[in-house]
Parts: sequence; structure tokens; C-alpha cells
Amino acid sequence: MYEISYTGNGENGFLCLVDDDALCRIMAWPSGERISTFMTMYDFGGRRVVMSADGSYFAAASHKKGVIVVHNMMSGERIWEFKLNGVQELRFSGNGDSNLMVSSDDSPLTAFSLRDGSSHKFHGIMRLLCVGASNSYVCETSNSLVVLDMTSGQILRQISPQAIILADACFIGEAVVLCYPKLGCYLWEGNLNEPTKIQTEYSHGLYQRCTSYPCLKNRCLIHGISPGVCRFFMSFNSDSRETTLIGIVPWASSYGALVGEHHWLDASGCLYNISSGLVVHLADFAESLNIKRA
Repeated sequence: MYEISYTGNGENGFLCLVDDDALCRIMAWPSGERISTFMTMYDFGGRRVVMSADGSYFAAASHKKGVIVVHNMMSGERIWEFKLNGVQELRFSGNGDSNLMVSSDDSPLTAFSLRDGSSHKFHGIMRLLCVGASNSYVCETSNSLVVLDMTSGQILRQISPQAIILADACFIGEAVVLCYPKLGCYLWEGNLNEPTKIQTEYSHGLYQRCTSYPCLKNRCLIHGISPGVCRFFMSFNSDSRETTLIGIVPWASSYGALVGEHHWLDASGCLYNISSGLVVHLADFAESLNIKRA
């Protein structure tokens, strides 16, 4: 079983697989070229494996051991580590990826300098959900969702959440898509106090993720698990307010990652085309990732 993470612009990027023994393999997408292999600190659950978009840094954390580790992504060299109990999620800050943002059980959102590990706490902020292009972040407090300007610390927008559990969020321009597991997805725009429900043609299952890439421009990809252990993928256009069902992947593992715009890699090692639902046969890439063949 692998923890899988992807970072990139939707067409080219980096893919990492971390196994149960905390062995990390980093590869280029879509070529499958092996970049580095090294041991890290990690346990399964939450988002505890991240890569910077420029390929400079890799970070992982162990909830049980209470430790965060930052590596040079190209060489695997360990740059620094820090003891912090209850680490749940890691994200890079955007804006040149100068900071690692850490959400934990026992502390407010904390920014760690990637260069030396020095830290700054954002008191009152519990969790970073997504990063926008203009240095604005969507964050959770104890009772609200806020859009925060990280340069000034000013709250730009604030609303009450639609439900207790928010699975994911992403920016489309200045608007924000909010993904709730059972309620579905909502569009939160700057000129509206309350988000509006995104109408979908596929209303079954649990919504898990919404993803935006630079190449998608005014669109984002929404995906989740439907009854029968299938995974559904939709495209949402913020201009037309329309959603389109891209495809359904049968028998896909509950765990995995959207890799670029067109593929899903599940934790058992199967690479699917999300439009056709079929396992992709790419010899070089399959050899690198030990992808199962149909």
C-alpha cells in the first residue's frame, strides 16, 4: 500500500509514493523517470506527504512519533526535522514555496521556514485548506471559514461552514470551491456572503476532493467515491456554472491521487484513464511504478 502525492501544473509535475516502511520514491510525470529514493518519517492518515511545485522540497510527518521532516527532493538529503505532536496535514505556502504550513491536533496553524525550520504560529487558525495565486489562503477557524491575506494577516472574507466536516477546497481565480463529503460542492465568491450549491449530474456518493491546475484556467476537477466501490470524476466550469461527468473508474482503491488532468493512480498501483475507466498500459511508467496490468 502506498501513500501517493502529485504536484504540478496538470500536464507535467512530480509524483511520489511512500510505502508503509516510510521509503519514498519520487518520479517525474508523465515520463516516470526516477528522481530520488530515500527513507523519511511517515505514518498513514491525513495529508502528511507533500512536494513543492518547483521540485526543491519534500516534506513528510508522523502523527504517532510527533515529527516533521523536510528533505531536498532531488537528492533525498534531510534538511531539518522538528518535533510536533499530533501532526495531521502538511501544505506548502505557495508564493515561491518558502514555508511549510502544518495543521496539528494541539497547535494553531504553524508556518515553518523551509530554509532553517524557524516557525510562526497563526493563532485562531486551525487548518489551511488551499492556497490562491494572490497569496490568499482559505483556512478554518473553530467556527468559520476565512479567506486570509497571508502578507498582512487580514481576513478578506468569512462565512459559517455548511457542515462540520469540510473535505477539501480549491481556488478558481478569486472564487473558492468548497467540497463537503455528503452535501456536495459549493461555490464561494467574493461578492456573496453565502456560497451557492454547485448542481451536479452525479449526486451519489461521498465527495472527497476538488483540484485546480493552472492549465484548467476556469475549471476544477471534483471527485469522490460512489456506491459499489467506484470513483467518479467531474469537471466544474466557474464561468458557465456547469458540471460535466468525465468518467467513472470501477473498483478503484479508496486511496490514491489524481495525477495530472487525465489519470488516477490508486494505492494498489493501478493507473487509470479517468475518461475511459481503463487501466493505462504504459510500459516505461508501469515498470517504474510497478503498475498492475489488466
